[in-house]
Amino acid sequence: MEVQITNHAHQRFKERGYSKSHQKIQNAFDKAWSCGKTIEDFKDHNQKKYLKNVRDAHSSEGVRFIRVMGNRIYLFGDDCVGITVIGIDSKYFGKRAKWREAKEDEEEDRIPAGYFWGRTPVYC
Repeated sequence: MEVQITNHAHQRFKERGYSKSHQKIQNAFDKAWSCGKTIEDFKDHNQKKYLKNVRDAHSSEGVRFIRVMGNRIYLFGDDCVGITVIGIDSKYFGKRAKWREAKEDEEEDRIPAGYFWGRTPVYC
């Protein structure tokens, strides 16, 4: 199903530096509608609460549905109309990725304790 995109959504997509091509914007909204995650797909309570607040804050603009795809939140109205797109707040969605990156960096920096004695490495 092809999503109808408002002029506002086109403008916001371009302003936020995602793409300027009408076809790419159309493809992004179509893919978000068909493959994006809904609020119910998230397990974390804080993420659900954040997404519900985003939806409710934009309800006066006609927003009824939210889809999350990549690092963007796509807001849709009735009859599959793309209203706008916003970036995800990393406060709610970036913790796990940052923690994984920090853990990987720590593992690279550690020196094996057994290195100096010619033994099998044992990490401290």
